[in-house]
Amino acid sequence: MSSVSGDQPSEFAQRMVDQAIKAGADAADAVVFSSLSQSVGIREGEPEGIDNSESREAGLRVFAGKSQAIVSTSKLDAGEVATLVEQAVAMAR
Repeated sequence: MSSVSGDQPSEFAQRMVDQAIKAGADAADAVVFSSLSQSVGIREGEPEGIDNSESREAGLRVFAGKSQAIVSTSKLDAGEVATLVEQAVAMAR
């Protein structure tokens, strides 16, 4: 699985769901979102500084029988997501 920066968010979410089903979940859903923000500090009526930030996160809900588990992460590289999916499926069992 590639990182979210290499896929469209919908493709990345679908890959997470597919991986969860392959790992043994009965069903799963995923959400991927990103945010950009900018803040400006004003001191005595003058701009003091501008801060920019960007974040990307993903959440996964898996179902196994009558149980479910919900996990999320901001680490969207392939290895971290694969581990997260495995953990979510194990938690739901």
